[in-house]
Order: sequence, then C-alpha cells, then structure tokens
Amino acid sequence: MSAKLIILRGNAGSGKSTISAELKQKLNGEVLYLEQDLFRLNIIKVKNDENFSVRRNTQTIGAVLSLLKWGKDNFDYIILEGIYSVPNYTTMFDEIKKMFNQFYAYYFDLTFEETAKRHLTREKSKIFGVEAMREWFKEKNYLPQIEETKITKDQSKDEIVNMILKDIGEI
Repeated sequence: MSAKLIILRGNAGSGKSTISAELKQKLNGEVLYLEQDLFRLNIIKVKNDENFSVRRNTQTIGAVLSLLKWGKDNFDYIILEGIYSVPNYTTMFDEIKKMFNQFYAYYFDLTFEETAKRHLTREKSKIFGVEAMREWFKEKNYLPQIEETKITKDQSKDEIVNMILKDIGEI
C-alpha cells in the first residue's frame, strides 16, 4: 500500500480544515490526518524564548516527516493540512517530494479580507481575532519546489472537494 498524499496549505481562516473534514468523510479507505496546529499547539511544547519558533518548527518537521513515512505504507490517504509557511517549512517539502512519487498539493490563494471574513464564521474566532491573523498573514506564500493547485474565493466547498476527489481518481 502506498498512500495518496493530499496537501492543503494556506493562511489561517482560509478553509483548509473545512475541506479536510469533508474529504475525511468522502474518502473510501483509511485516512491519516496530520494538522499543523495539532503539533504546534497540542503535541510540541518548547520553551518560549528567542529561538522558540525555530525549535518548534524543527520539531514539527521531524514529527510530520516521521508520521508521513509511517503513514505512507499503512493508510490509503494522508491529508497534510496547515499554514506551513515558506521559508520555515521549505526543507520539509523537499523531503516530502523525495518521499512521495505522487502527491496532490493545494494552496488557498485568498486575500486577507476573505480569510478574515471566513474566520468570523468559525469557533476559533473566539480564541483569536482578525488583528492576530493580520500579523500572521502571508500573501501568495507559494512553495518553490512543489506545484500547488490554487484555490480561490470563487470556488465553493463542494467544488473544491469534488476537484480534489477527481484529481486523486476517486470520482
């Protein structure tokens, strides 16, 4: 068995988790779901000092790559979802490119205004606000080594899910 890898990247509030949830429901087979926030917020805890971000990113990369190696031979599908901003995660995607002969990468290419509007409709808006998102926002944060299909604000949830299912040969 060699899992099909689906990469969903984009800014906070862009719709990655919503699409991931739909895909998990519609995919026939076993799915490993790797969400960046799970590692960043719940699994990896490092001392918050001047090197905090570098250490946390390095540890996240190691954990993700280990799980991808394991998941590749034990699942039908792997969904890798998160912001995974460039340049912090460029080396991780270099390794992913070596590890998987075939993968499907998507980037939610939305304006800050659109991500802020979407953010206000979800539970996380009670945890952090639009101003925090403005600090994190990176426009057109494309991966240099992997071609990503761009997802735009004009595409509905169903259109995005169906596009991905078609791309991976499930419809």
